[in-house]
Amino acid sequence: MTPSINSIDTSLRRGLIRHGGREWQAGLALVADSEPAQAMGRRDAGDRRWQPPIGTPAICKLRPAGDTSFLVKPLTVFLFTALAAFAQTPAGWQTMKDRKQLCQISVPAGWTADRSGALASADKSASVIFSGKPRSGSFAEVIAIAKRLFKPVKTIEESATRMWFVATPKIAGQTEWYLAVNTKPICEAEIAFKNPAFEATAKQIVGSLKSTK
Repeated sequence: MTPSINSIDTSLRRGLIRHGGREWQAGLALVADSEPAQAMGRRDAGDRRWQPPIGTPAICKLRPAGDTSFLVKPLTVFLFTALAAFAQTPAGWQTMKDRKQLCQISVPAGWTADRSGALASADKSASVIFSGKPRSGSFAEVIAIAKRLFKPVKTIEESATRMWFVATPKIAGQTEWYLAVNTKPICEAEIAFKNPAFEATAKQIVGSLKSTK
C-alpha cells in the first residue's frame, strides 16, 4: 500500500516516510503534467509510485531508507567521464620526455626545456621538473622520501596508484605540488606556479604524467 498524501507531506523535508512500521526514502522530482499516474504507466504496486498535482514536488519512487543502489550507475558514469576528461591532453599541447626517456608529461605550447630537462612557461611563472625512479624502489619508499623532502602541507590525493600533495613552498607566494604515479617505472613531478589562475592548467599537466612504456 502506498503511503498517504498526509504522511508524505509531513516527511518531505527530511526525505523519509514512515509507513507500515518501516522508513522509506523518497526521490523528489517536479511534476510536469497532470495526467493520472495510472494512464502514464507510473502507477505500479511494485515501484510504489504516486502522482501528485502538477507543479508540486513529487515522490517518484520509494525505497527502503538507506538504499542508494539507484545512484551507483549514474555515479559510475560520471566518475569515468570526469577522469577521461581530466587525463585528456588539450589540443596544441606538447608532450615532453625526461632525459632517460622513462616518463612523459604534457605542457602548453610555448613551454621550453633547459639542459637539465626542467620545463618552464614562456613567462617563467610556472615550471615542471619530472623524472622516472629506479625500478628497485617501491612506491611506498618513493612517497616516504618525497614527504621528507617536500614536507606536504595538504594532501590532494593519496592512493595505491597516485600521490599528489601541496608541498611547503621554497619561494614565498608560490604554489608547489608534488606528484607521483605508480607506473613502471614510477614517475614523479614537481610543479610550481605563481599565479593562482594557473591552477586549472596545472591540474591538466598533473593528469598527463605517465610512463613512456
